Amino acid sequence: MNDEIAHQILAELKDIKTDLNDVKNELKDVKNDLNDVKKKVYVIENEQQHMKQAIFEITERLDRIEENQEKQQQVIELLFTHSIQHEAELKQLQS
Repeated sequence: MNDEIAHQILAELKDIKTDLNDVKNELKDVKNDLNDVKKKVYVIENEQQHMKQAIFEITERLDRIEENQEKQQQVIELLFTHSIQHEAELKQLQS
């Protein structure tokens, strides 16, 4: 009877050991997956920094373009005013 109980206990211990090994293997897989996720997050964060820098540079360029357009608009308005004045002077000379 004791042998039978001992064999049952050994069988249960083997099952527990097998289950524990399965859990260890699954834990290794989870750790590997977590490491992969960490690497991907690092890559994403790095790419995000590059995108932020690119957006910043584009914004600066747009600001410069807008400033140039405003200056050009002022020049056009000034030239338009001079052109009208010249036309008026020509009409006065012709009359």
